Amino acid sequence: MVTNKKENLKVELDLLQREIEECRIQYELHFSGVEPRPPISLRDRVQRKLRQIQLNVRSSTDRFRLNSLNHKFTSLKQYWDRVNFERENGTYHKDKMRLRRRMLNKKALSERASDSKSSNKPAVYTIQDLLDAEKTAEEKTTNQSASAQKESQQTENTKHSGIAEDRMKTIYNTYVHTIKKRNESTSNVTFEAIQKSLNKQAAKLEAKGYKNVDFKVIIKNGKTTFQAVAKKTK
Repeated sequence: MVTNKKENLKVELDLLQREIEECRIQYELHFSGVEPRPPISLRDRVQRKLRQIQLNVRSSTDRFRLNSLNHKFTSLKQYWDRVNFERENGTYHKDKMRLRRRMLNKKALSERASDSKSSNKPAVYTIQDLLDAEKTAEEKTTNQSASAQKESQQTENTKHSGIAEDRMKTIYNTYVHTIKKRNESTSNVTFEAIQKSLNKQAAKLEAKGYKNVDFKVIIKNGKTTFQAVAKKTK
């Protein structure tokens, strides 16, 4: 007889534990907005069972378990009541987050609807529109071609800009020193004239495919002159 009472009490405690857990889950669903109403009837039923079981508990083991369940349920009730109070005052953080998400979703739907209305309007093009578009494309191509030609010309100008000034001075000084040493006339010899003449020859050679054009002073047929030194581009 005593054994049957213990088994029955164990069954009741197991059932009570499951109902407390079920009540906790239902409240969380309610606070999350899934369930519209709190599980008031389930909460009251758990409270009644706690009182009823307290009258039948005899062993210390069962009383300890009952006290643990009672303490857990009391803590949960305090939490539920606090959340209800915050919700009534509009301070519950989950409600704030849910409201913010709702507002963002509403804004997103509104923007999407606006974009949809805009995209549903058919594009209308006249013959003149197409001609203007073609003209614009041609002008763009012409401008790009002119720009490329200008860059190419600038590159050519840079390429044929002549021998560096320092190198040109070295060539000129060597030339002057040589003709003086050989007692040749220096009356028409100027740096500007030598520079212009050599740069002109360098440009012609580069136009023929030579690169790294340079000059050295030599004696040819008894006269001091210049000899171009360059490498042919393959």
